[in-house]
Amino acid sequence: MCFPLMLPFSTAPVMAPWSPFGPHLLLVLLLLCPPLPPTQAHRFSALNTTFNHLALAPDRGTVYVGAVNRLFQLSPELQLEAVAITGPIFDSPDCVPFRDPAECPQAQLTDNANQLLLVSSRAQELVACGQVRQGVCEKRRLEDVSQLLYQAEDPGDGQFVAANAPGVATVGLVVPAPGRDLLLVARGLAGKLSGGVPPLTVRQLAGPQPFSSEGLGRLVVGDLSDYNNSYVAAFANARSAYFVFRRRGARAQADYRSYVARVCLGDANLYSYVEVPLHCHGQGLIQAAFLAPGTLLGAFAAGPKGTQAALCAFPLAELDGSMEQARRLCYTAGGRGPSGTEEATVEYGVTSRCVTLPPDSPESYPCGDEHTPSPIAGRQPLEARPLLQLGQPISAIAALQADGHMVAFLGDTQGQLHKVFLNGSQSQVYHSQQVGPPGSAISPDLLVDNSSSHLYVLTAQQVDRVPVAACPQLPDCTSCLQARDPLCGWCILQGRCTRKGECARAAQPNQWLWSYEEDSRCLHVQSLLPAHHPRQEQGQVTLSVPRLPTLAMDEYFHCAFGDYDSLAQVEGPHVACVTPPQDQLPLNPPGTDHITLSLALMFEDVAIAVTNFSFYDCSAVHALEVAAPCRACVSSLWRCHWCPQSSRCVYGEHCPEGERTIYSTQEVDVQMRGPGVCPQVEGLASPLLVPVGWESRLALRVRNLQHFRGLPASYHCWLELPGELRRLPASLEETTGDAGLVYCQAQQFHPPMAQRELPVPIYVTRGEGQRLDNAQPLHVTLYDCAVGHPDCSHCQAANGSLGCLWCSHGQPACLYGPLCPPGAVELLCPTPTIDMIEPLTGPPEGGLALTILGSNLGRDFADVQDAVSVAGQPCNPDPALYRTSARIVCVTSPAPKGTTGPIQVAIKSRPPGISTQHFTYQDPILLSLSPQRGPQAGGTQLTIHGQHLQTGGNISAFVGSQSCPIQEPVCPEAIVCHTMPQAGPGEAVVRVVFGQAQRTLGASPFRYTANPQLTAAEPSVSFRGGGRLIRVRGQDLDVVRRPLLSVWLESAAEAQAMATQPQDLRRGCGAPAEPPQACVQLEGGLLQCSTVCSINSSSLLLCRSPAVPDDARLQRVFFSLHNVRVDFANASGGQDFLYQPNPRLAPLSRKGPARLKPGNVLDVEGRRPTQRVTGGKALRCLRCRLSPGTWPCSTVSNPRPAPRRTETMVEKLLTNWLSICLYSFLREVAGEPLYMLLRAIQYQVDKGPVDAVTGKAKRTLNDSRLLREDMDFRPLTLMVLVGPGAGGASGSSSAQHVPARVLDTDTITQVKEKVLEQVYKGTPFSQRPSVHTLDLEWRSGLAGHLTLSDEDLTSVTQNHWKRLNTLQHYKVPDGATVRLIPQLHNGGAVSQSLAQSCSSGENTPMLEDGEEGGVRLWHLVKGTEEPDGNKVRRSSLRERERERARAKAIPEIYLTRLLSMKGTLQKFVDDTFQAILSVNRPVPIAVKYLFDFLDELAEKHGIEDPETLHIWKTNSLLLRFWVNTLKNPQLIFDVRVSDNVDAILAVIAQTFIDSCTVSEHKVGRDSPVNKLLYAREIPRYKQMVERYYSDIRQSSPASYQEMNSALAELSGNYTSAPHCLEALQNLYHIHRYYEQIINALEGDPVGQKMQLACRLQQIAALVENKVTDL
Repeated sequence: MCFPLMLPFSTAPVMAPWSPFGPHLLLVLLLLCPPLPPTQAHRFSALNTTFNHLALAPDRGTVYVGAVNRLFQLSPELQLEAVAITGPIFDSPDCVPFRDPAECPQAQLTDNANQLLLVSSRAQELVACGQVRQGVCEKRRLEDVSQLLYQAEDPGDGQFVAANAPGVATVGLVVPAPGRDLLLVARGLAGKLSGGVPPLTVRQLAGPQPFSSEGLGRLVVGDLSDYNNSYVAAFANARSAYFVFRRRGARAQADYRSYVARVCLGDANLYSYVEVPLHCHGQGLIQAAFLAPGTLLGAFAAGPKGTQAALCAFPLAELDGSMEQARRLCYTAGGRGPSGTEEATVEYGVTSRCVTLPPDSPESYPCGDEHTPSPIAGRQPLEARPLLQLGQPISAIAALQADGHMVAFLGDTQGQLHKVFLNGSQSQVYHSQQVGPPGSAISPDLLVDNSSSHLYVLTAQQVDRVPVAACPQLPDCTSCLQARDPLCGWCILQGRCTRKGECARAAQPNQWLWSYEEDSRCLHVQSLLPAHHPRQEQGQVTLSVPRLPTLAMDEYFHCAFGDYDSLAQVEGPHVACVTPPQDQLPLNPPGTDHITLSLALMFEDVAIAVTNFSFYDCSAVHALEVAAPCRACVSSLWRCHWCPQSSRCVYGEHCPEGERTIYSTQEVDVQMRGPGVCPQVEGLASPLLVPVGWESRLALRVRNLQHFRGLPASYHCWLELPGELRRLPASLEETTGDAGLVYCQAQQFHPPMAQRELPVPIYVTRGEGQRLDNAQPLHVTLYDCAVGHPDCSHCQAANGSLGCLWCSHGQPACLYGPLCPPGAVELLCPTPTIDMIEPLTGPPEGGLALTILGSNLGRDFADVQDAVSVAGQPCNPDPALYRTSARIVCVTSPAPKGTTGPIQVAIKSRPPGISTQHFTYQDPILLSLSPQRGPQAGGTQLTIHGQHLQTGGNISAFVGSQSCPIQEPVCPEAIVCHTMPQAGPGEAVVRVVFGQAQRTLGASPFRYTANPQLTAAEPSVSFRGGGRLIRVRGQDLDVVRRPLLSVWLESAAEAQAMATQPQDLRRGCGAPAEPPQACVQLEGGLLQCSTVCSINSSSLLLCRSPAVPDDARLQRVFFSLHNVRVDFANASGGQDFLYQPNPRLAPLSRKGPARLKPGNVLDVEGRRPTQRVTGGKALRCLRCRLSPGTWPCSTVSNPRPAPRRTETMVEKLLTNWLSICLYSFLREVAGEPLYMLLRAIQYQVDKGPVDAVTGKAKRTLNDSRLLREDMDFRPLTLMVLVGPGAGGASGSSSAQHVPARVLDTDTITQVKEKVLEQVYKGTPFSQRPSVHTLDLEWRSGLAGHLTLSDEDLTSVTQNHWKRLNTLQHYKVPDGATVRLIPQLHNGGAVSQSLAQSCSSGENTPMLEDGEEGGVRLWHLVKGTEEPDGNKVRRSSLRERERERARAKAIPEIYLTRLLSMKGTLQKFVDDTFQAILSVNRPVPIAVKYLFDFLDELAEKHGIEDPETLHIWKTNSLLLRFWVNTLKNPQLIFDVRVSDNVDAILAVIAQTFIDSCTVSEHKVGRDSPVNKLLYAREIPRYKQMVERYYSDIRQSSPASYQEMNSALAELSGNYTSAPHCLEALQNLYHIHRYYEQIINALEGDPVGQKMQLACRLQQIAALVENKVTDL
């Protein structure tokens, strides 16, 4: 599946809709769309393409898609097979088709939407009609739509077929006629030229004039505007064609109604035209229709404003009967019915009328004739009631009849497909699915394929192939029947969901289950007998399966118990199977007593009915419940019995060997059954609580021990102590009946770990491990008085049933009563002890919760209820917070401030306990607040200053109604808290609550301000070492106290070593704030590195980029403005922040330290100067001027004269040699076309607006320099006053007027540049005055002089954006008089800063005045990123190539603009390339000599690959010399090359480079725009380059003597030229390698023969002498 498909290029505007690019485009498209995997859903889409219509070849199954500007041919699986381009073309709906654009001045580039798409099977042709050229049609081959069979070159109005407006529908049919096919077309009214085209026409498909309606039938309409038919659909059956449409009623009726019209298929004159109204009861107009077998289905608008839909069905027999009745009345009764009312008439304002012909006329003329009235319109509507109501408008209908059932498919306007079962009057939607994109309407072309298995669904964006029925997707019977799909049913013996025809035995009963049959349910096992079986024995299981299918004599069912098969015996609905033997069953899962297997009734390998069947094991049952094995056995799900004497759980009838049996609860009519008769321990007969260290004897009640009478055995008690299972001998004492007591031997218990209470499980065994059931969980509790009772009060507060006493014998402790000697028992507890109180201060209002910790603080709350005082004031204890003996929490009473004293606890009958700590009542005071404002998002660190702020322990702060969480600790003079978010700006009072006391700071409220907004951040790149200054612009930035620039990183282990854990914000009172940590480790493994930004103003933050580890991967960069976090990309207009590796600088000197004086310039070169550090410039060198203090450095993009390290010396010499040798050729041959190209480019750029700030132009070839916004502009002609002193026409005594063409959108600086260009037309650029030394003066009338400038007091400034002044701003009219005058002030500094290039190469993100005030300049559009005005400095070739590589595919509308510019410049580009490649001219001898030299080298070294030699020649001449010349014409001509001209030349130079390559020229989705522009020309240019090389190779060789004499002549021409030696010195770069070169030349035989060493020595002597003289 290929989606989305991106068309690789768009064609240039053409006068006709065919394109020569078809085969190439098809190849690219096929490469972009690999074959579909068979399991993938089928869908086709094309990027930036709108689909209109869909057609299907009935015999081949090929799908055809008509789209805007495209026709697609697809396989049945929607694989792309072919494509044809049909537009855009120059056209106007107000013009007839034209050849010469002058015939239609209003023509413009128009998209060609497909209006009609039909298949002619007889002729094997595809009929396609578009909206352009008045809707003419074309014919294409069905096998390959890219092959055009017919298109009218000069169509007449009889060949205007489709509506020429995309909103007006056109429908049509290809119908058979004797010996030919005819085309029936119906269309609405569209455009002023379509008034003569009838709404319904018959057209020929073959013959000399295809698509013409000459001599064929037309629906003649008196006045189209009276009817204005809007067609919905067209259909045909074996006899008739039907057209469904909407129109007004009769002339007097303004309301629209729904109609259907019919014509005979053989009626080429439309004599048989009859129409009748359609009426769906209570609904609106028809929206979609489909002709199903015997029925016309129509979707009508419903609900308020037509937002819903209703489906109506009109039987075709009734429809034809209604039409026949109307025809009969109009033929024989004048249109009158039996009642005399008009029931039929001749419509559409024609002269024909209903007549009275003989009664047999309808039968004699079933399709009408010349004398019969036409067109006939019935007055009686055909009515139907809605079958279905839907919540969305319906836009498409299709239907299918299968197995006697009708299924309709409805597509709605939201992209959903609804499947409807038309089951009489019970129609219902049984399935809905989203097919198209949400909100995209499904096209009326909803087609069912030839096999009726798939549906093709078309929306504006895609084509989908949807199964008609999803039977195979329904995996089981339940889902198959629940889907309620009338086309699907469950084929029982095949075990799958199928259509009825796919189930071989569907006609037999109980073979194919259909969800709409009564009592239709999946086969299932109704019952099992038995329901489960013991695993130890085999048996028979009987399954009851209702409605079991009948098999043939030689067929059988079988049962599958898991993996075990057993042959089934069938008797009616009953099936008997034998269970597997024990060794064939899997083992029980651990911890279970059974295994459950799937039991499937099978036919062959198909499961007919499935259930579960369990095999149980009684011997495993009792092990599941150790505490009650007998109960577990007899209470289980299985039929298991308990044998008490042998302690076994068995299956069967009873216990073996005559042993007593306790039967399962499932048994009936048995007395000894169920868990109630099991031998068991009912509970404890002795106390539950057992004291530790005291000898105790346990007794337990038992029952049902009569099963053991006559069988003597010993009994034991077992206690599960921690780490020990203790066994105690026991004795049985039988009481009455079946009850008894078991006494355990007396024992002292000492648990290994001291615990207050320890539950210990206990059980009883008989004999050798025969355990009695515990009727309930049974345990005794060991308790220790000493644990949890550390003092007297705790001990006395213990539960009285424990018998704990405070004993003073030896070490005082809490003991079990009998363990304490009688005289050592303490009845009264000691004096209360107070260890600590908290807090130590409180407000005078009281109400503070005071915590008192100590011991012997009462046995219960009643002891301390009135016993506490604080500094002499009563303190009321809180019962909920009281802890026996250990803690009292009381609420203080009011007292005067300054009151201080101890805490006293006085318990009755004991002396009071007094604390050593004193409590003080003090009054907290709030004094001031800092800061006094912060953003409403919260997060502001607020400091509340005051006195005695450490009052109480429960301190909370509030700002307005919002809490302000306090940062610990609270200091006596300051509280620090952080504000919470607030709903909106405004003031809020700060208050602090000390317990129940509250203090407010009413005089200094805190002011919530609007959140800070970030509008710009640049630059967006930094070295990993950090420290890059980043300017962040916005609003209300000064409300943030501590803004941060933070980076989240995914780091390796070594990078995490530099990180620390997040800082603890708590600090000591008075301690200085700790400096922020550079990097901290966050939860989740992320590393956060941050720097604190400085606040420059309310609109400017200055941030330094954080340093990050080298191996860390960037995840997020954001600004933290308290609680506001802004991603860098959101602040910078979408530009992500990037980190580049740190630069590596070369040593200053290889020989030692560099010795330089202050003021000298120091060039520092980089080892890897490839990182982008200054807004797009590649770092070549740092140029620093030394000063006594700092060293200011700037980046230099191309330092001279230092040679580039990447070029060898031979390459340098070759470049210089070519420049000298080809100068005369450049001057005499190539210079003129190159100059003409340069002038043509400048002229075309000046014809459209150019943004002075961003540098983007309306007319360009470079997509990165394209001004994409549409704007109005007007050309003006200014009369420039030129006279003495004005610069032009020197020597003239009187002023003269020179016209200059400008635009009203030009800035004043742009106007001055154009005026200077006109006034100094013949003057070299270097000799012209600078545009920044002159002002432009507008003269209006005799005395009106106004000096115009880019910026003045009239400049418009809004929201920190100032617009540069234009002629439009000053309202300068066409023909105005202006004059250039010397500049008397520095008002042009701003414009100068925009236009001049900074030699340092460092981009300035904003003008200086903008830096201070935050004002940004704009001209035509507002920049969202770094202003492009700073990009005036020419970027390097490498960077521009990278920018082109990063650029995404340009939208087609902008590509069209580039194509228009390219077409204008094409002749000049061709002339330049022809001059360079010496077309029809002799080749310079230097080129011939160089190429011969390279050929000899290739032959000498055995290089036979022609591509290698091609690359040698290309790199030596074309790329080294000519590309540099193309890109830098200012090296040859004394002209001004603007940035837009430079950008266009870069595209042309790149085209020249592409033409020189040997690789195949491929264009794809990722191709740069320049390759798309010159896709057609590059192959031709390649041929020119190859022919150029071939001609040079075939010409006579250039001898050394000829070359030598040419060089001598060249040298003689410049011997007397000034500065000749200085030029030679600049070309001389070999002094460092002089000795090596001389030695090599002297040892080389060729060098010896040509005396090269001697010549080099002469040059060296000349150059060295010159340097010595200097």
